[in-house]
Amino acid sequence: MFALTLLVLCLASRVSASDLHESVRTLQAQMATLLENKEQQGQLIGQLKELRDEVVVLREKCRGLRNVATRTKWLEASLSEARGQISELGAALDKAEGDITYLRSQLQADSRTLSKFTAAKETSSYAEDMENEVYKPSSDFDKKTRHHRVIRKRIENLEASTKAIFQAQKDFDTRLDSMDDRLNNVDVSNSSSVDKVHASMLELLESVEALETKVDSSLPTVQKEISRTELSLGQLMQQTAVMKEEQDNQKLSLKALSVGLSSVQDKLSQAGNSSLQPAHVKVSSSSTDVIGQLNTIIGEYKNVVRALPTDCRGVKGKKLEMVQLEEEPRLVSCDDGWTVIQKRKDGTVQFNRDWEEYAKGFGNPAGEFWIGNEALHALTKNNNTKLRVDMMDIYGHLWSAEYASFTIGNRTSGFKLTVAGYSGNASDALDYQNGMQFSARDSDRDISNTHCAANYEGGWWFSHCQHANLNGRYNLGLTWFHAAKNEWIAVSESTMRVTSN
Repeated sequence: MFALTLLVLCLASRVSASDLHESVRTLQAQMATLLENKEQQGQLIGQLKELRDEVVVLREKCRGLRNVATRTKWLEASLSEARGQISELGAALDKAEGDITYLRSQLQADSRTLSKFTAAKETSSYAEDMENEVYKPSSDFDKKTRHHRVIRKRIENLEASTKAIFQAQKDFDTRLDSMDDRLNNVDVSNSSSVDKVHASMLELLESVEALETKVDSSLPTVQKEISRTELSLGQLMQQTAVMKEEQDNQKLSLKALSVGLSSVQDKLSQAGNSSLQPAHVKVSSSSTDVIGQLNTIIGEYKNVVRALPTDCRGVKGKKLEMVQLEEEPRLVSCDDGWTVIQKRKDGTVQFNRDWEEYAKGFGNPAGEFWIGNEALHALTKNNNTKLRVDMMDIYGHLWSAEYASFTIGNRTSGFKLTVAGYSGNASDALDYQNGMQFSARDSDRDISNTHCAANYEGGWWFSHCQHANLNGRYNLGLTWFHAAKNEWIAVSESTMRVTSN
């Protein structure tokens, strides 16, 4: 706590009142810096939003390229359909040519029939001439007369048939000319359509080739831009999380300092000493008096800290409480008399940290955090502490493991783990790590040939390597081995609590 450090520095150097005021101004400057950090955090959030917008734009571009590919496939289908129609037109032309050949053969047959009728007519005229020259007896004459009438009737019929044939031939010639004109038009139209389709197909192929070239050249750039944007997005999110964590820690330190100073002020007022104001201290011009007052403040502050409870015993419900651990004030999360020492729920706090960070603790007691190995030693050094671990797996099932005895050694022992007296439904997974020192990414204290903390990206009491690991990388999976089922529990949320027996 920087305010307490400031007071100690004042005692060591025997500063004057003006120097003390200068230190207060420095403290105010630090507060201004905190506000600036908050503004920077807002700017980072704005940059994060811009990067997300850029990712959306890049995704729209990729979607446009997919639409062009779909349009190309549609054009290819249309071209195939046009080719089919051309094939049908060719078949129709072949059929029309067959019809014309048939009609021509019919016309030739009709012409031959007409020639026969013409010859018969000439024969009939010759018979009439013979009738006028020769006169014969009555019976023969009557027979020949009847015969001539029949022949004449047949000739008239033949003449009528001939006229009808000539009219049909005339109509046929007209239809034939019309069909020739239509065939010529079809040939010209088909030739023009084929040329147009061929030209369109060439243009389409050129467009497809150009599009493929453009896609091939642009795709690596787009992928590289997306990767760069995602990397920048991840870095900004990490920076934002770190700044948020630092800001939360600073707020908690200021809150603790405010509580301590308020208590000191109340006790100094009751004793008749000079009052302690939030922004400055009233001092005399004598350096001795200033040092004396500072000694009094420090003493009262220590008394206030010593008066704080050492754990969450007696606290009802879930709330944040100020306790003292090794004569240092600490804001902790209490849950019906239990002191929460670890919590994982969403992966917002990075747990892949150095050994010293695990010793001091990190995170926010209101969210994800690790209370710190030094705090664990202070809470369990009396060998009268029990541990409860509550977990929920990725399927929503609840698991618990409770140990009647739980102790963490001091720094010299490597914060050695000692557990006993298991009960619960999650299996005694911590027995595999019982008696092990605490390992982190920069301090390999396990008995495995590999660096377990580096591999699992989190600090823990590793052995070969573990049967339980609740501090690993969140998206890689928090685990707890169920010996009875011989399978791993994939943990999505975990809470570790301690309390005195």
